[in-house]
Amino acid sequence: MVGEVSAPGLYQLPVGSRASDAIAMAGGLTTLAAQESINLARILSDGEQLSVLSIEAMASGTVAGKVSLNRGDRADFESLSGIGPATSEKIIKYREENGGFYAIEELTQVPGIGSKLLASIRDQLTL
Repeated sequence: MVGEVSAPGLYQLPVGSRASDAIAMAGGLTTLAAQESINLARILSDGEQLSVLSIEAMASGTVAGKVSLNRGDRADFESLSGIGPATSEKIIKYREENGGFYAIEELTQVPGIGSKLLASIRDQLTL
């Protein structure tokens, strides 16, 4: 758990826990948190890192120098090596049709993005 929570850190939760459970374990949201940056009802998966953005970060398509799959725009995506105008449009279309990305690995569901491309840009991405 990172970002705008009272006590960021590593937490172990029971299988089937939701994002709201993790936030509660981390002491709740700070006053700077953008609650809409995270789906509180989402069921968590093992090894997942949740990031709660600040209101300021929510207004940008980048977070700590990384491109946000859920908030980035065409220019943000095109700044990544191997992503051109057509692929950036496909990323945005996928996001709109599927209600956002829930894991970075989900990017391989976008036509034109395979595991090799994802591996080359993964460290530049965030949700």
